[in-house]
Parts: sequence; C-alpha cells; structure tokens
Amino acid sequence: MVTTNAGSERQWNNISDKDYSDNNLKDNDTIYQWGFYFNYGNNLNPNDILTLINAQFSTTFHNQIFLPSSIKIFEVPTNLVSDGQGNRYGIDDIPSGQTQNVYSYLTTHPDE
Repeated sequence: MVTTNAGSERQWNNISDKDYSDNNLKDNDTIYQWGFYFNYGNNLNPNDILTLINAQFSTTFHNQIFLPSSIKIFEVPTNLVSDGQGNRYGIDDIPSGQTQNVYSYLTTHPDE
C-alpha cells in the first residue's frame, strides 16, 4: 500500500474530476493506493501456466471512501515479472535492462 494525497493523484489523472467533487476531496486529503498481484503460474517454466480461475477479492474499508475512477489494471509484461531464477520483481525493483522501477514503468507506458 502506498500513501499519497488527492491533489497529486488528481494531477496525474488517477482520480476523476467527478470523484473529486462528489466526495468533496481537498488536495491534501490522504489517498491510499493498493496493489494486488495474481500468480499465473511457474516463472521458471512459462509453458507451465496455471490459469487464474474464479478469482475473488474482498476487503472492508472503515472510515474511507472508495473512488471508482482510481481503479487501474495492468498486464505486466513477461520481462517485468521475474528474473532468470524465477524470483518475482516487486513494484520498487528495477528489472535487468530497465531504467525505471516496475511501478513507474507500468504507470507511464500506456501500451502495458
């Protein structure tokens, strides 16, 4: 989970103007960002794919507002999933051959 503020996320178009106004957000309001990883199979043998079937997620928020426009889904390219030993990269890791960490790459490359 990452903590940021509404003004910054609005500037990056991560929160819609509608969500901003409907929820009376202020630029300094705290925003929590969540990331979820789903394991699709064996990183060392990409032909051994274990399909993600009937994935379900649930959580409970207390004293927080859920902003629908903030939902983002990224398909992570194979070269950003794991290293040659099958160790998964975290969002702050810089994979071999890349100049940005995984999170920065995914959020600044619209093709991903």
